[in-house]
Formats: sequence, C-alpha cells, structure tokens
Amino acid sequence: MVQTRSGKSLTPADAPSAADDGADAARIVALACNLLGWYGCNAFFNVLNKEALNRWPYPWAVAWLQLVTGVLIVAPLWASGLRAAPRVDAAFVAKTFGPIGLLHAVGHGAQVVSFGAGSVFMAHVIKALEPMVSVAIGVSCLGQKPSLWTNLSLVPIVGGVVFAASKPGAGLDVAGLTSLPARTALTSTVSFAFAKVLAKKQMTSKIKKDRGLDAANNYALLTCCSCCCIFVPFLLLEGGAAKAALEADADARTILSLVAALRGTQPSRRVFSARRADAPGHLGGANFGVRSTAQVARSGALYYLSNEFSFRVLDLLGPVPQAVANAAKRVFVLAAAVAFLGEVATPRKLGGSTIALTGVLLYGLSRGAPAKKSK
Repeated sequence: MVQTRSGKSLTPADAPSAADDGADAARIVALACNLLGWYGCNAFFNVLNKEALNRWPYPWAVAWLQLVTGVLIVAPLWASGLRAAPRVDAAFVAKTFGPIGLLHAVGHGAQVVSFGAGSVFMAHVIKALEPMVSVAIGVSCLGQKPSLWTNLSLVPIVGGVVFAASKPGAGLDVAGLTSLPARTALTSTVSFAFAKVLAKKQMTSKIKKDRGLDAANNYALLTCCSCCCIFVPFLLLEGGAAKAALEADADARTILSLVAALRGTQPSRRVFSARRADAPGHLGGANFGVRSTAQVARSGALYYLSNEFSFRVLDLLGPVPQAVANAAKRVFVLAAAVAFLGEVATPRKLGGSTIALTGVLLYGLSRGAPAKKSK
C-alpha cells in the first residue's frame, strides 16, 4: 500500500488509475506546448516571410531557401544521433515520399508566391477554402459521401471568402478571387490537400513504426524531398534573376566573394557593375544582403518548426479537434498580419473572414461522424 502526500492510501488496484491520470496530464502539457509552438512559429513565419519578399521579391528562391534551412536543421540532428534517423532507403523515399514531396513543394512555392504578390491576410482567407477542397477530393477521388451537415458547413466558408474578397458596390465584383494572389493561394490549398490524402493512404501505422517515422521524422523527410523537388522550378523560373540580384547587392558581394575564394573561382564582375533596381518585373530593387539573408533563414527555421509542431499536434488529436486547431491557427495568423505587417482589415474583410472561419469550425464539428462510402 502506498501513501500520497495528502495522506490518502493507494491500493494496488488504484495504481493503474493514478498512472493513467499522470499520462493524461503529460499528454495535455505536450499538446499545449506543441500548440503554442505551432501558432507562434506560424504567425511569425508569415511576418518574416512577407518582409523578406518585400526586400528580395523572388518567391520561388525564397521558398527553396526556406526548405534548405529546414534540411540544415534536421540533418545535423540525424548525423549526430540526437534524433534517431528514419530507417529508409532511396527506393522507399522515391516511391512513398516522392509524390507527397512534389505536392508539398508546389503547395509551399505557391503560397510564398501568394504572400509576396498580395496581402497575407487575404491569402489566408482564401486558404480557408481547404474544407471545400477536401470534400471535393473525397467525393471525386475517394468515393466518400459527406453528411448533410458537412455540406451545409461549406456554405458559410464559400460565402465568407467571396464576401471578404469582393469589392463594395452595386454589383458583385469578385475580381479579387481571380487575381494572382488568390489563384496561387488556392493552388497551394489544393496541393496540400492532395498531399494529405496521399500521406494518409501510403503512410500506414505499420510503415511508420517499422521505418521510425514519428511525427517529427515524417515531416523532416518530407522537407528533404520537397527541397529537392522545388529546386528545379526555382532554377527555371528565377535562378538567373535571383542570382544577379544577389550579386548586385553590396553586402551580398562580400559573402559571394568568400564563397568564390573557397571554391577557387571569381564572382562575375559583369553583374557587379550594375544595380538591378530597374530590372523588368523587379519590385523595389535588389536589397538582399546579410540582413535579408538572415531574415530568409529565420523564416525558413520558423516554417520548419511550425510544421513539425503541427505534425506533432495532429498526431495527438482526432479529426474534430484538428479542424478546430486549424481554424484557431488562422485567427493567430490574421491577427499577426494586422499587428506586425500593418495590413488593413476592412469591415468587409473582417466580416467575411469571421463567417468563413465559423464555417471551418462547423465543418470540423460535422466530421465527428465518419464519412460514408458511396455505392
């Protein structure tokens, strides 16, 4: 018999109950810490990402460097043994993580383009359409039949997004929904939704256990694959222009000269001879330099940590709490866009986003019942 500090005696029969209480408390603490890390890192990633794009407007280059930062975070952990490396080979990675990594790369690149071309606030309002995209994929690709309540929850989501993106006037002007920021935000949402479907289909519990793919390693390996996949579009779309802009900056020349010296080569003097502020399509000049390099690296670290925290959170929650947590995350990001980036939240934007996020919450609650398979 064991006696507690309060003097209460515990019999052997009480021991499992006490152990369960301790496990529940530890789970709640872990969930709270991961939620705080997820929301905080995601909010400040959006802030630093936008500021970096304002200085160096090459979104595909920024997106790739952010994923490179994630690789540089996890690779030393695996190499040093501080984190157990997943038990995978090249064939498994190519077959299982290759398609998911490609979709994740497209999703990340598209969202960075959206954040750079428009406001962070409106990009996340558009991304609130994720439930509608998930339902469409479930019906068309998985043979799912959503419940009536799930279908009804999509009405405020779509209505809120349309209202927030529309312009006041006599007619319904929704040109904001066809703009580049809106199109790329929606492309990102669709890509991430398909990536989730593939991940659920391919990453079974047995595979995760056999391969050492816990939530952290799962996202880390996904980051490595995405980094490889996004390199080609970065190189084709912005490689030359981004390099020229970097070389044209006085602070960046110092870094490139050191790199060139280590490689035994010389940086291009032709590019150094002219600034790129008047280059076609260039938004505000090539002010990259040491400070902006650090800013992109910090945003990349925050992006990696945010997603690792989110993978841990979603591993601890069921479908309904997951949807609620995602809706709450959007609120944090929208608040950060207004508070730290000075973005204007008009009454129309506030009203529309509130309606849409309420719909997201109702969608999450409607998922308490499993979806039916269509016959």
